Amino acid sequence: MSVARPGATLVGHAPGVLRDQQTPGLRALLDDPSERAAIGVTDDQKRVHVLERTASGWRVHSDWPVEQHSHTELMTRLALVVDEPATIEELVHLGAGD
Repeated sequence: MSVARPGATLVGHAPGVLRDQQTPGLRALLDDPSERAAIGVTDDQKRVHVLERTASGWRVHSDWPVEQHSHTELMTRLALVVDEPATIEELVHLGAGD
């Protein structure tokens, strides 16, 4: 696990945490600052997942084909958010631009 480069964030000013491949089927996994949610892209780079932390690990909360929302698109939108969203639903809403 490594912290994102200086100045890079997932949400607001706190650094996101870029994890090495520790979630089967996902190529990249970037946690929000509180580590309650993460954004990942599948190994085949065809789907984007927003994951929610559970007591037993991660579960897919939201899922899109990359043509609808890319990993980069969600991360870019969330980087503009000043405060970490209170809920995963709000994080998805802000990231997807809905």
